[in-house]
Amino acid sequence: MGDAAGLADPLTGEGIYYAHKSAEQASKALKEYFRMDGNIDLVECYKKYLRPVYKKLKYSCVLRDLGYTRLRYGVYWLNSPLIYKEMAKYIHGLKISSLL
Repeated sequence: MGDAAGLADPLTGEGIYYAHKSAEQASKALKEYFRMDGNIDLVECYKKYLRPVYKKLKYSCVLRDLGYTRLRYGVYWLNSPLIYKEMAKYIHGLKISSLL
């Protein structure tokens, strides 16, 4: 579902969470649109609500690149306690610290 919207997680490939999250953000954008009597750009409003989702996807891209695309270095990164713990937290949906 989330992958159909282009919101699949780059690290895990999971898309259901993002499908639900994008629907939740769309409903917030629609509420704001109707509260403002249609005097705002609905697409821009939706984009505003999706920014936190995109931030999480960006973080996932960084972890994916560290672990998968640079296989020569991937073993080193995955053996790093810091990176391993962050990836485990991310995959389990826990709050992650900022490595960026």
